[in-house]
Amino acid sequence: TAGCSPKEGRILRLSTLSRLTPLRLVRHVVNQVVANTEGVAVHPQSFFDRASCAVLFLDYSCLSAVSGELFKRHGLEDVQVLASTLNTYLGRIVDRLTQCGGDVIKFAGDAVLVVFMVTDEADLAHQTLKASQLSLECIAELQAGRSVEGVTLTAHSGIGVGEITGFMVGGVFNRSEYTVVGEPVYQAASANPVAEESQTVISAEGWALIESRAEGQQTEDGHWIVKAVKAADSLSDTSLASGGDMADELARLSRSDMNRTANEIKRVVPGAVRNRLPEFTPTSIPCISEFRFVTILYARVVGLDYSRGDEELKKVQTIVKLIQETIYVHDGNFMRFSMDDRGAV
Repeated sequence: TAGCSPKEGRILRLSTLSRLTPLRLVRHVVNQVVANTEGVAVHPQSFFDRASCAVLFLDYSCLSAVSGELFKRHGLEDVQVLASTLNTYLGRIVDRLTQCGGDVIKFAGDAVLVVFMVTDEADLAHQTLKASQLSLECIAELQAGRSVEGVTLTAHSGIGVGEITGFMVGGVFNRSEYTVVGEPVYQAASANPVAEESQTVISAEGWALIESRAEGQQTEDGHWIVKAVKAADSLSDTSLASGGDMADELARLSRSDMNRTANEIKRVVPGAVRNRLPEFTPTSIPCISEFRFVTILYARVVGLDYSRGDEELKKVQTIVKLIQETIYVHDGNFMRFSMDDRGAV
């Protein structure tokens, strides 16, 4: 923020934070802060909503091979090479998705989960067609680019449709996680393993919405491999994009509202990133990279059924807080919570 006025610095920091957080959560926090004139703390934990959408689960199946080759050639000293290389290619893909109205909910290992919400301008069929078209374009762009350390970049994807529920879990030591559950998430997660390299696979429910404007092949288990689509109108509709409107909205906030909004959004930003926020700018978020020897624990919670309603989601919150309290006692770090076809992980 060097060379900026105090207000410009606040806008810069808040805009940067908003890029590290799902747009739906940012909008919720801003609306709550503006509506709350009493100055009472607004907690992201209060965020809970349902919406119809298309869900894209884009899996970069090449990352493990690329990481291995880069590590062999550059070793521990140049781990930054790995981060910058991946950021160059994958960052371009993420920018394309967000510019076309996608909201990146989270990265999960080698994959990114993106939702395309139904709006007044775009119904579910339109958003499903858009998700399919963008998936095909992103995969083709990766394949058309040069190889990295002799490995050709590629991906495959799964798409689902329907109603999702978005809510916050956790909260221990101000560390929360935004997650989405629902039929489209399960459909996308189920379709993704069916997809072979460079394929886009959509659920039967999703295919029914786009079949008049798409070419595809049905799989043995009832999914559809999307071969081609007739371009969706207004693919880059700025009214659906996450950038311009939100940046203008943030800039109009008062000084106190900016500070309160930033403090609430920080709850969902991992500590390793949050501690380095002064180094960030909205147009140049650096690759945070370091090499550590770690033990990774995946915990699967069985017996949960999101379709049982709000009481089941409250149970999820109790479980996640218990997990956080347990791992923090042993200097662990809570990274991620998700619910898909494998259950709660």
